[in-house]
Amino acid sequence: MKINKKAVTIAVLVISIFLLGIGIGISSTGLIVFSIFSIGIAGYILYKQFHPTPPAPEKPKPDNAKPFSASPPPSPPPRTQTKTSSQPKSEHKPKFDELTIYKFRAYLTMLVKKEIKPGKPFFFSPDLDWNDSSEKTLREVMMAILAHLSLPLVLTHFAKFVWKENDGLHNNSGKQSEAAGTIQGDKITVYLSKGYKLTHYAAIIAHECVHYYLRKAGLVLDDEQQNELLTEIAAIYLGFELVYELAYKEIKETAYSSDSYTERTQKLGYISVEEIALINKLIKELPPC
Repeated sequence: MKINKKAVTIAVLVISIFLLGIGIGISSTGLIVFSIFSIGIAGYILYKQFHPTPPAPEKPKPDNAKPFSASPPPSPPPRTQTKTSSQPKSEHKPKFDELTIYKFRAYLTMLVKKEIKPGKPFFFSPDLDWNDSSEKTLREVMMAILAHLSLPLVLTHFAKFVWKENDGLHNNSGKQSEAAGTIQGDKITVYLSKGYKLTHYAAIIAHECVHYYLRKAGLVLDDEQQNELLTEIAAIYLGFELVYELAYKEIKETAYSSDSYTERTQKLGYISVEEIALINKLIKELPPC
């Protein structure tokens, strides 16, 4: 038989109230105290029965929670020590032999002894269309380079731009197949090629204009290769570092035929991009003119 707890509590409460009335009627202090105590207890129990305490919310279990196990957890694997280098990783930088550095310094000393001052950096016009390699644009570039070197702009009038089948680039062996530009007297000739972009033409024009500049300054070497290297270094010294950096990167080309193809890596100029950075560093080490 199931006992109704709420009914029992109500009955106790009613009896306690009845006894309280009797105790008051007969002036029995003990009965009054007992009745009040019983009413308090019954009232508290009845309140709890009608207003039960809500259960505490359960903590959410993670998805990967494992069921409780009385067995101790497995011991962690033994720690292994990994040796790490305390030195920060540095980017690969080409190392140059002392002879190359000495040679570059010697050419820069020639320029200083001729009282040639280093030029400010040359920048192209912001309106220049890099996709336009027309003769009109090439003449505009030549005029800007001549103006930077304070050379007569009339040289642009004598300049020739000639299409040639050979590209004039250095091949994989590092040897230049044919000159990309020449200068004879006051006449500069630039050879056009499908493999060239405006950046390449700008470097060719700058190189030939610096040839003219050095000749006017009375600085020409008898050995052709040495004179070309002097001209390259002088061009960077006079402010054409950015022009050379844009043009002297390696060019990868693929030539296709009916049944095969040939890949080759070529570059323009007599020095590499890494050597341009070295020359620029040596220029900064020179005493102020």
